[in-house]
Amino acid sequence: MSTASTEAPCDCAFEGRTPVSSVTTERGCFHIYELPPNILLTVASGREGSLSGAGSSAVEVMTRIVEEQGSILMFGDWERLEQYDSEARKMWTTWVKDNHQRVQGGHYLVSSSVVAMGINVASMALQLVTPIKLQAYTDRDEWAAALAEARGD
Repeated sequence: MSTASTEAPCDCAFEGRTPVSSVTTERGCFHIYELPPNILLTVASGREGSLSGAGSSAVEVMTRIVEEQGSILMFGDWERLEQYDSEARKMWTTWVKDNHQRVQGGHYLVSSSVVAMGINVASMALQLVTPIKLQAYTDRDEWAAALAEARGD
């Protein structure tokens, strides 16, 4: 597990699981979890820059996961993420585009209209060159139902 930390509290737990990668900065946190079957789950919280603060270490972990799994479906619990800065959107979109043959799509729970807009912009940009669709959810129950279906629950 990779970890970078400061004194900022982190609210990125998921079902009591241990993340495969954890980055905490003064802006927030970003955790990556592997869930069966072939699901890459990210949990993010914090202010602008918390996603881009995860940077290259998150990209390396996600790349390793798709290489090991072959194909993944991405889920993100980003409900506590307050902002989605352009650097993070570009990094995320570039990574998905570069791995488009192994990424089936993405489902992101959000509460911030700025984060939802960032996901929608990224999805439109991706759909110009790949079949990948990213979907933003504002209802936890709907997102959880999509995750449960993907997990076969």
